Amino acid sequence: MNAADLHLILNHFPIIGAFFGVAFMGYGYYTKNETILSAAKVVFIFIALMTIPVYFTGEPAEHAVEELGGFSHDQIHEHEDAAVWGFVAVLIVGALSGFSLWKQRNPGWLNAAILVAGLITLAIMAYVGYEGGQIRHQELQEAAIGQ
Repeated sequence: MNAADLHLILNHFPIIGAFFGVAFMGYGYYTKNETILSAAKVVFIFIALMTIPVYFTGEPAEHAVEELGGFSHDQIHEHEDAAVWGFVAVLIVGALSGFSLWKQRNPGWLNAAILVAGLITLAIMAYVGYEGGQIRHQELQEAAIGQ
């Protein structure tokens, strides 16, 4: 198994995890259920930790793909640029979640901030995944140009 394989195996965790984190956080925030809120924060911490190897296997995966040929170098860099924003966003929501769990007694705005950060992270990670899919999936490229 090389870095490209590892990157492809792990890269879905941040996207799917962000979805579940936001869903749990939204439900917990709405119902004021501390157990669900804590579970959402654990999910955000988990995806922050999972994003570290995803991010750092990206560059070796890029080199492996470039050796194969038939890939758009520009598309790879679009994905790479989006991934930087995704990496920062997921680390922020993970850090806020960790701080919140560590502190135990939180001001009311902190859960709202984590929910908003989670929504932003989910949107960015969905875009990162879309850009990554453009690298290999011809059907996405054709759909984007209306063919």
